[in-house]
Amino acid sequence: MARLALINPLDDRSYYRPAYPSVGLSYLSSFLKSGGFEVLALDAKFDGLSLDEVRRELLDFRPDILGFSAMTHEITNAARWAEEIKKAISWSARPDWRCPRHRGGKENA
Repeated sequence: MARLALINPLDDRSYYRPAYPSVGLSYLSSFLKSGGFEVLALDAKFDGLSLDEVRRELLDFRPDILGFSAMTHEITNAARWAEEIKKAISWSARPDWRCPRHRGGKENA
């Protein structure tokens, strides 16, 4: 079964930290796990994970599919994270690993 990584990126230019984890990320992760998928859910915004920390987690997990969560005002930052992670994947010590990226939400419909 496919390995999926779901990321809620931290906006390192903001002091805002949510008081609770992303419910949407948790719902989606639980649903996918119930379907037999192996899921790594990283709520960088809630947990205060840096881009480098998330990158290391992803290089260890090696997902088949990578998904990002972002609201309208967070799209630019999420796109920056996606590009940086894409570079890490491309230049990793694992050149055979190719991972498509997806984003969801009404802004992407």
